[in-house]
Amino acid sequence: MVTLICEELMSYLAFACAVFLLIISPGPIVSLVISQSQYSIPKRIIAGTVISAQILLAISFLLLMYAININGQALNILQGLGGLYLLYIAAHSFYEIHQAKEEESSVEESVDFWMALKLGLSNPKDILFLVAFLPSFIAVNGQFTVHAICLMLIWLAIDISIMLMYSVLANKIFQWKSGQKVLTIVPCFTILAFGCIALWQSVSGLLA
Repeated sequence: MVTLICEELMSYLAFACAVFLLIISPGPIVSLVISQSQYSIPKRIIAGTVISAQILLAISFLLLMYAININGQALNILQGLGGLYLLYIAAHSFYEIHQAKEEESSVEESVDFWMALKLGLSNPKDILFLVAFLPSFIAVNGQFTVHAICLMLIWLAIDISIMLMYSVLANKIFQWKSGQKVLTIVPCFTILAFGCIALWQSVSGLLA
């Protein structure tokens, strides 16, 4: 019993470390959070990104549970649509920079939430990564559902902590004039780059 508990704790610890390194790596989600942290912590955007991650995790666990085969061509098409949405996000961010307006109304905040949620779900191939990544940390004693819930809670706690950390640090840097330019422009180009990469991978997959 003690050995089994230790194995489970070590598995959860290894999962937490792996998730920390995964989430803290720069990407379109981090870029969006940083770009919207100029005036305050973008709570709705963070909520959207966190919920999207939980949705992808839930889908991945269901795929593992029922061993559903994913159609590769359908994923390529969805990834292409995700890439187009990333390009839209980048264009929208550049537009906001030129307008130089602070958007604070409740309606705009709602749009920010849905934008973040869609961005988090924009690359369905993340599910393939999770399906390959999760089995190493789950069902140590055969209790699939219990382990799935525990891993989702661990991911949730780490995800929120890292997004808040990025937002607070970005908000501090935005107080410097040079920092404002860097954190306003760089995330836009980063999201644009991810969108182009997603479209290229989608077209390559469809033509292969």
